[in-house]
Amino acid sequence: GVVWPNLSTDNAVFSSSSSQKTVSAVNGILVGNMTFTDTGYLLTGGTIWPGATITVSSSGHTATIQARLSKTATLAKAGNGILVLEPTGGNNSISTLSVRGGTLVHSGGTTTTSTTGTGADTQSGGILKVTGGTLSAPFRTINGNGSSGTLTVEGSGRLNTGVFRIAGSASATVLNLNAG
Repeated sequence: GVVWPNLSTDNAVFSSSSSQKTVSAVNGILVGNMTFTDTGYLLTGGTIWPGATITVSSSGHTATIQARLSKTATLAKAGNGILVLEPTGGNNSISTLSVRGGTLVHSGGTTTTSTTGTGADTQSGGILKVTGGTLSAPFRTINGNGSSGTLTVEGSGRLNTGVFRIAGSASATVLNLNAG
């Protein structure tokens, strides 16, 4: 893989012109917004302190982040593609997790939203799937935030929340829970 330098908080674009698809954040990095314009990227290593938005641009694209994410404000997932979070180097700590397009899959490890954030939400048709590990939103809501979205908990995924609220029209928000 490629070792990602920690030189600034510039935006990072992972494009189809790259032949290297594994990126290691060994010592932790600061980065602005992150955009994936091609499929198959894997971010590993230490902690990533991302900017406001992680975008996976196209519906046929998937990006996986195994590095730990730390964000003290809202972290938005945008674009029509799939972003997979499976932290292996410690728990993700994100104030508010907002899926504003495409799909965010939580497939392993633990992601905790803070007691000062608003938890996790889906907007504009976004899909949040918890298929493994634990998504924890203590004392906060997980909701449609007034617009359409889908929340699915399946497989070995766990959802922990103190308050659960679906906001928006009943026909626009979908909740799927699998007790298996």
